[in-house]
Amino acid sequence: MKIDVSIIVPAYNEEDNIGAAIESVLKAVKETTDDYEIICVDDGSTDNTGNILKGLARRNKKIKIVRNEHNMGGGAAFKRGLAVASKTYISGFPGDNDMSWLSLRELLGAADRADLISSYMINPGKRSLWRRIISRIFVRLLNIIFNLNLKYYNGFFICKTKLLKKMPLYSGGVTLLAEIKIRLIKNGASFTEIPFEHTGRKSGASKAFTFKNIWQTFYSLVLVFKDVKDV
Repeated sequence: MKIDVSIIVPAYNEEDNIGAAIESVLKAVKETTDDYEIICVDDGSTDNTGNILKGLARRNKKIKIVRNEHNMGGGAAFKRGLAVASKTYISGFPGDNDMSWLSLRELLGAADRADLISSYMINPGKRSLWRRIISRIFVRLLNIIFNLNLKYYNGFFICKTKLLKKMPLYSGGVTLLAEIKIRLIKNGASFTEIPFEHTGRKSGASKAFTFKNIWQTFYSLVLVFKDVKDV
Protein backbone atom coordinates (compact mmCIF):
# COMPACT_ATOMS: atom_id res chain seq x y z
CA MET A 1 0.00 0.00 0.00
CA LYS A 2 1.33 3.44 -0.97
CA ILE A 3 0.97 5.96 1.83
CA ASP A 4 1.51 9.66 2.31
CA VAL A 5 3.47 10.29 5.48
CA SER A 6 4.98 13.01 7.65
CA ILE A 7 8.22 11.90 9.31
CA ILE A 8 9.30 13.98 12.29
CA VAL A 9 13.02 14.17 13.11
CA PRO A 10 13.75 15.93 16.42
CA ALA A 11 17.35 17.08 16.89
CA TYR A 12 19.26 18.87 19.63
CA ASN A 13 22.96 19.57 19.04
CA GLU A 14 23.31 16.76 16.52
CA GLU A 15 25.66 18.39 14.01
CA ASP A 16 27.66 15.16 13.67
CA ASN A 17 24.60 12.94 13.20
CA ILE A 18 21.73 14.88 11.63
CA GLY A 19 22.97 14.64 8.04
CA ALA A 20 23.20 10.85 8.28
CA ALA A 21 19.78 10.72 9.97
CA ILE A 22 18.12 12.57 7.10
CA GLU A 23 19.94 10.35 4.60
CA SER A 24 18.52 7.32 6.44
CA VAL A 25 15.00 8.71 6.18
CA LEU A 26 15.45 9.44 2.48
CA LYS A 27 16.60 5.88 1.84
CA ALA A 28 13.57 4.50 3.67
CA VAL A 29 11.00 6.63 1.84
CA LYS A 30 12.64 5.98 -1.53
CA GLU A 31 11.61 2.33 -1.18
CA THR A 32 8.13 2.92 0.24
CA THR A 33 6.54 6.16 -0.97
CA ASP A 34 7.09 9.30 -3.00
CA ASP A 35 4.46 11.30 -1.09
CA TYR A 36 6.21 12.39 2.08
CA GLU A 37 7.49 15.30 4.10
CA ILE A 38 10.41 15.26 6.53
CA ILE A 39 9.79 17.67 9.39
CA CYS A 40 13.09 18.46 11.11
CA VAL A 41 12.62 20.06 14.51
CA ASP A 42 15.74 21.88 15.68
CA ASP A 43 15.17 21.89 19.43
CA GLY A 44 17.20 24.96 20.33
CA SER A 45 20.55 23.63 19.10
CA THR A 46 23.59 25.77 19.85
CA ASP A 47 25.92 23.96 17.44
CA ASN A 48 25.79 23.77 13.63
CA THR A 49 22.66 21.56 13.47
CA GLY A 50 20.46 24.42 12.24
CA ASN A 51 22.78 25.38 9.38
CA ILE A 52 23.12 21.78 8.26
CA LEU A 53 19.34 21.43 8.18
CA LYS A 54 18.98 24.63 6.16
CA GLY A 55 21.40 23.27 3.59
CA LEU A 56 19.50 20.00 3.35
CA ALA A 57 16.17 21.83 2.99
CA ARG A 58 17.53 23.94 0.14
CA ARG A 59 18.35 20.77 -1.79
CA ASN A 60 15.09 18.96 -1.05
CA LYS A 61 11.80 20.87 -0.86
CA LYS A 62 10.18 17.99 1.02
CA ILE A 63 12.37 18.77 4.02
CA LYS A 64 10.76 21.30 6.36
CA ILE A 65 12.43 22.94 9.34
CA VAL A 66 10.80 23.98 12.60
CA ARG A 67 12.96 25.62 15.27
CA ASN A 68 12.49 25.97 19.00
CA GLU A 69 14.37 28.99 20.31
CA HIS A 70 15.21 27.09 23.48
CA ASN A 71 15.68 23.40 24.18
CA MET A 72 12.25 22.03 25.11
CA GLY A 73 12.89 18.28 25.09
CA GLY A 74 12.32 15.50 22.59
CA GLY A 75 8.60 15.20 23.30
CA ALA A 76 7.98 18.91 22.88
CA ALA A 77 9.98 18.85 19.65
CA PHE A 78 7.86 15.99 18.32
CA LYS A 79 4.68 17.90 19.18
CA ARG A 80 5.97 20.94 17.26
CA GLY A 81 6.40 18.70 14.25
CA LEU A 82 2.97 17.17 14.75
CA ALA A 83 1.40 20.63 14.72
CA VAL A 84 2.58 21.29 11.15
CA ALA A 85 2.27 17.73 9.81
CA SER A 86 0.05 17.63 6.71
CA LYS A 87 0.12 14.00 5.54
CA THR A 88 -2.33 11.17 6.33
CA TYR A 89 0.19 9.14 8.33
CA ILE A 90 2.77 10.23 10.87
CA SER A 91 5.99 8.62 12.01
CA GLY A 92 9.38 9.67 13.32
CA PHE A 93 13.10 9.02 13.24
CA PRO A 94 15.84 9.89 15.76
CA GLY A 95 18.01 12.88 14.96
CA ASP A 96 21.04 11.02 16.29
CA ASN A 97 20.54 8.32 13.63
CA ASP A 98 20.62 5.47 16.16
CA MET A 99 17.95 3.45 14.32
CA SER A 100 18.50 1.49 11.12
CA TRP A 101 16.91 2.98 8.00
CA LEU A 102 15.77 -0.54 7.15
CA SER A 103 13.69 -0.53 10.33
CA LEU A 104 12.01 2.71 9.28
CA ARG A 105 11.31 1.17 5.88
CA GLU A 106 9.62 -1.80 7.57
CA LEU A 107 7.61 0.52 9.81
CA LEU A 108 6.31 2.54 6.85
CA GLY A 109 5.52 -0.62 4.92
CA ALA A 110 3.41 -1.98 7.78
CA ALA A 111 1.17 1.10 8.10
CA ASP A 112 -2.02 -0.68 7.05
CA ARG A 113 -1.67 -3.62 9.45
CA ALA A 114 -3.31 -1.85 12.43
CA ASP A 115 -4.27 1.58 13.76
CA LEU A 116 -0.91 1.75 15.55
CA ILE A 117 2.29 0.08 14.45
CA SER A 118 4.75 0.24 17.34
CA SER A 119 8.40 -0.80 17.21
CA TYR A 120 10.53 -2.66 19.75
CA MET A 121 14.29 -3.03 19.95
CA ILE A 122 15.62 -6.44 18.92
CA ASN A 123 19.24 -5.83 19.92
CA PRO A 124 19.22 -4.13 23.35
CA GLY A 125 22.66 -5.63 24.00
CA LYS A 126 24.15 -2.73 22.03
CA ARG A 127 23.22 -0.47 24.94
CA SER A 128 24.96 -0.25 28.30
CA LEU A 129 23.86 -2.56 31.11
CA TRP A 130 22.49 0.47 32.98
CA ARG A 131 20.32 1.53 30.04
CA ARG A 132 19.02 -2.01 29.62
CA ILE A 133 18.07 -2.28 33.29
CA ILE A 134 16.27 1.08 33.31
CA SER A 135 14.44 0.23 30.08
CA ARG A 136 13.30 -3.14 31.38
CA ILE A 137 12.00 -1.61 34.62
CA PHE A 138 10.23 1.15 32.66
CA VAL A 139 8.45 -1.33 30.37
CA ARG A 140 7.36 -3.61 33.20
CA LEU A 141 6.17 -0.69 35.30
CA LEU A 142 4.04 0.78 32.51
CA ASN A 143 2.59 -2.61 31.62
CA ILE A 144 1.51 -3.07 35.24
CA ILE A 145 0.19 0.46 35.75
CA PHE A 146 -1.78 0.58 32.50
CA ASN A 147 -2.63 -3.12 32.23
CA LEU A 148 -0.87 -3.51 28.89
CA ASN A 149 1.60 -5.98 27.43
CA LEU A 150 3.90 -4.00 25.15
CA LYS A 151 7.46 -5.12 24.52
CA TYR A 152 8.81 -1.56 24.34
CA TYR A 153 7.44 1.94 24.77
CA ASN A 154 10.12 4.31 23.48
CA GLY A 155 10.40 3.09 19.91
CA PHE A 156 9.02 5.13 17.02
CA PHE A 157 5.68 4.22 15.48
CA ILE A 158 3.33 4.96 12.62
CA CYS A 159 -0.35 5.81 12.80
CA LYS A 160 -2.82 8.18 11.17
CA THR A 161 -2.04 11.81 11.90
CA LYS A 162 -5.65 12.65 12.75
CA LEU A 163 -5.54 10.27 15.71
CA LEU A 164 -2.83 12.38 17.34
CA LYS A 165 -4.03 15.83 16.31
CA LYS A 166 -7.15 15.47 18.48
CA MET A 167 -5.33 13.88 21.42
CA PRO A 168 -4.24 15.71 24.60
CA LEU A 169 -0.52 15.10 25.04
CA TYR A 170 1.20 16.17 28.25
CA SER A 171 4.76 14.96 27.96
CA GLY A 172 7.44 17.29 26.70
CA GLY A 173 10.26 14.84 27.26
CA VAL A 174 11.26 11.28 26.52
CA THR A 175 7.93 9.90 27.74
CA LEU A 176 5.93 11.22 24.79
CA LEU A 177 6.18 8.10 22.64
CA ALA A 178 4.98 6.00 25.58
CA GLU A 179 2.13 8.44 26.25
CA ILE A 180 0.98 8.30 22.62
CA LYS A 181 0.91 4.50 22.60
CA ILE A 182 -0.87 4.24 25.95
CA ARG A 183 -3.55 6.76 24.95
CA LEU A 184 -4.17 5.19 21.54
CA ILE A 185 -4.46 1.64 22.88
CA LYS A 186 -6.59 2.61 25.88
CA ASN A 187 -8.92 4.44 23.51
CA GLY A 188 -9.47 1.30 21.48
CA ALA A 189 -6.87 1.51 18.71
CA SER A 190 -5.78 -1.80 17.23
CA PHE A 191 -2.03 -2.28 17.38
CA THR A 192 0.83 -4.55 16.50
CA GLU A 193 4.55 -4.47 17.26
CA ILE A 194 7.40 -4.97 14.81
CA PRO A 195 11.15 -5.10 15.54
CA PHE A 196 13.67 -2.36 14.92
CA GLU A 197 17.45 -2.44 14.98
CA HIS A 198 19.27 -0.06 17.31
CA THR A 199 22.48 1.01 15.58
CA GLY A 200 23.88 3.27 18.30
CA ARG A 201 25.06 6.84 18.06
CA LYS A 202 28.10 7.46 15.88
CA SER A 203 28.98 10.64 17.80
CA GLY A 204 28.08 12.31 21.09
CA ALA A 205 26.21 11.05 24.13
CA SER A 206 22.53 10.37 24.73
CA LYS A 207 20.59 13.23 26.31
CA ALA A 208 17.78 11.01 27.61
CA PHE A 209 18.84 10.50 31.23
CA THR A 210 18.81 13.90 32.92
CA PHE A 211 17.09 15.00 36.12
CA LYS A 212 14.72 17.13 34.03
CA ASN A 213 13.70 14.14 31.90
CA ILE A 214 13.24 11.87 34.91
CA TRP A 215 10.98 14.45 36.59
CA GLN A 216 9.01 15.02 33.38
CA THR A 217 8.55 11.27 33.00
CA PHE A 218 7.07 10.89 36.48
CA TYR A 219 4.82 13.96 36.17
CA SER A 220 3.55 13.08 32.69
CA LEU A 221 2.71 9.50 33.63
CA VAL A 222 0.69 10.67 36.63
CA LEU A 223 -1.37 12.93 34.34
CA VAL A 224 -1.85 10.18 31.76
CA PHE A 225 -2.93 7.71 34.45
CA LYS A 226 -5.54 10.16 35.74
CA ASP A 227 -6.91 10.48 32.20
CA VAL A 228 -7.07 6.82 31.23
CA LYS A 229 -7.55 4.96 34.54
CA ASP A 230 -11.25 4.41 33.91
CA VAL A 231 -10.91 3.46 30.23
